[in-house]
Amino acid sequence: LASSRFLAFIIVIFGLIFVSIACALGYLLSNKITAPIIKTVEVLHGTANGDFSGFLDKKFEQREDELGSLARSFNEFIRKMRDIISDLQNAFEQLAVASEEIAGTISTFSDNIQSESASSEEITASTEEISSGMENVATNAKFQNQTMEQLLIQITKLSGFINEMSGLIRNTSELT
Repeated sequence: LASSRFLAFIIVIFGLIFVSIACALGYLLSNKITAPIIKTVEVLHGTANGDFSGFLDKKFEQREDELGSLARSFNEFIRKMRDIISDLQNAFEQLAVASEEIAGTISTFSDNIQSESASSEEITASTEEISSGMENVATNAKFQNQTMEQLLIQITKLSGFINEMSGLIRNTSELT
C-alpha cells in the first residue's frame, strides 16, 4: 500500500514535470511564431499611415519558412516604395522647375507683346521669341510626358508588389 502510494506520487510528480515542460515549450514555440506576425502587423500599420521608415528585423528575414519569406518580401516592398517615393519627389521637383520656366517665358512674352507691338520689326521679333518659347514649352511638355510615363511604370511595379504582399499575407494568415 505504501509502495503503491509512493509510485502514484512519483507518477504525479513526473506528470507535473512533463506538463510543465510541455507548457514551456508550447509557450516558446508560440512566441517564435507570433512575435514576427505581431511585428509585421505593427510595421504594416505604420506603412498604411504613410511611414515607410520601418523594416522587419533581419532575424525574421533569415528564417527559412513562410514568415521569413514574408519578411524578405515586405522589406523589399518598403525599399521599392522608398525608391518610388524618391523618384516621385524628383519628378515633382523637375515639374515645378519646368512650370516656373514656362510661367517666366509666358510673362516675358506678355511683356514683350505689349511693349513691342507698335512696329512691324518689333512684332516680328516678338513672334520669333514666341516661337522660341513655344519650342521650350514643347520641350518641357515632352519632358513632363516622359516623367509621367516613368511614374506610370513605377506605379505599375508598386501595384505588383502590393498584390504579391497581399498574397503572402493571405498565405501567412491561412498558415497561422
